[in-house]
Amino acid sequence: MQSMMKELEEVEQYLLIEPSGETEELKEMLGRLNVYLARVNKIWADATYILLKEKEALFDKFDLLNCPNKQLARELLVAKTADSGYIVKLAERISRTIVHNCDNLRTQVSYDKEEMKLTRTGY
Repeated sequence: MQSMMKELEEVEQYLLIEPSGETEELKEMLGRLNVYLARVNKIWADATYILLKEKEALFDKFDLLNCPNKQLARELLVAKTADSGYIVKLAERISRTIVHNCDNLRTQVSYDKEEMKLTRTGY
């Protein structure tokens, strides 16, 4: 889990970089973000699997199916799996941020391409 968190933090730092607006840099960032998206989605899936396995073990350990207070059982699960739950949520949010950034970068590249066409041919 620690290595997953480290990778997510690395991707998060990359997402904080503000591009200069140069078309080549935007295209390079788009390519790198697509690689990051694949990796983050794998981390998201793996972390979700680990979280579910942790919850399964807790159900067995504390016999939560027979717990009379379902709200207390739910809160116990959340508390005992907080670290895994955080990684799942962070991976989900970073994945969505990457998708939005890719959309934005594609829009900027398309705008630059159209602007170049208009500059060459005029209106």
